Amino acid sequence: MIARLVDEELLLQQGLTLGLARQDSRLRSQLVQEVIRQVVAQSATASVDEVALTEFLAQNAGYFRRPAQYRVERRIFEDRALAQRALQGDAAALVQGVVDVELPGSLLGEARLRDYLGSALAARIAALASGEGVLEPRARGAAVLRLVAREPAATPVLAEIRAQVESEYRRRRDEAALADYVARLRRDARLVLEGEEPPG
Repeated sequence: MIARLVDEELLLQQGLTLGLARQDSRLRSQLVQEVIRQVVAQSATASVDEVALTEFLAQNAGYFRRPAQYRVERRIFEDRALAQRALQGDAAALVQGVVDVELPGSLLGEARLRDYLGSALAARIAALASGEGVLEPRARGAAVLRLVAREPAATPVLAEIRAQVESEYRRRRDEAALADYVARLRRDARLVLEGEEPPG
C-alpha cells in the first residue's frame, strides 16, 4: 500500500516536472476547477445569520424587487358602439360583453401581460389606474380591456424570500472569496512573460 502511494507520488512529481499540467488543457482545467472548489468550499462552510441577510436584502432591494402585477379582464362585443359605452362606464353595457376566458384572471407581471396582449397594448394597460380600460378594435366589433387590479412593485420581506436571499448572499460571498484568493496569489506571484528576463 505504502509502495503504491510512493509510486503515485513519484509519477505525479514527474508529471509536474514534465509540465503536463500546463501542456494538457484538460488537466489544467481540472486543477483550476479543483482549486476554485476548495476556495469556495471554505467560504460555503461559514454560517449566515439573520442580521447579515437583512442587511444584504436592504442593500440589494432592487435585485429582489417584485415587479408590478396586473389583473386584466377582456370583454368582447359584437357591437362597437356597445363596447364604447361599456368603456365609458355603462355597467349595463359592460355585462353584455363576453368574458375572454383565454386571458387569465390571475395577477400577471408585465412580461406575461406582453405575452398575452402584445407590447403596445400591455404598455397602455400598465399606464392605467385600476378600473380604467382601453378599447381594442376588431374586424367585427371590439373588445374592452379593463385593469381590474394592480399590485405595485415592491420588495418582499425577508421571511417571504429567505431561501432566495440566502442563496444569492452565499453566491456573492463565494465570488468575493475567490476574487480575494486570486488577488493574494497575484500579489505574491512573480509573473514573467515568455521571452522576458526574470527580475533580479
